[in-house]
Parts: sequence; structure tokens; C-alpha cells
Amino acid sequence: MIAGFVGSCVAWYFYLFWVAFGILFATAALDIALFLIVGESLVCYRCRTEYRDAPQVQAHGTFVLETHERQRQAAARLAATSQVGAPAEEK
Repeated sequence: MIAGFVGSCVAWYFYLFWVAFGILFATAALDIALFLIVGESLVCYRCRTEYRDAPQVQAHGTFVLETHERQRQAAARLAATSQVGAPAEEK
């Protein structure tokens, strides 16, 4: 994606408008092809593990950013409280 953006900017700078739009459309086509090839994945909110080609991936619903953020903040609070109560290292 970045290479397509940079390539189209360079072509636009040299007034090669059709080349710039061609690069952008080719980049979009590549993005669509990758979306179709890679397929769906299932992400665990707690450990952030990605499962590809999981059975019944549609039954789990879509990724909810609010739930992910709640889990992330809970893990951060847990890590912070476990560090506060940890004994100091002896020198």
C-alpha cells in the first residue's frame, strides 16, 4: 500500500495523471485480491491470538473494538497492580 501511494505521488508530481490513477487502481486491486485470498480470521480478545480457517468462524460474530479495549485495559490494570505489590529486589 505504501509503495502504491509513493508511486502515485511521484507520477502525480511529474504530471503523469493517468499513470498515477493506474497505480492507485492497481494497488486497490491488489488489496482486494489479498482480502479474498487471506480470508477471515478469529481473534481472541484476551491473548490476541489469531486463528485462521477456524471452524464456524461466522458463529462468533464480528470483532468488537469496545470489548477488545476493555480486555486490554483490564490486563494493563492487572499488570500494574501485580507490580505494585511485588517485593523489592535485594542488592
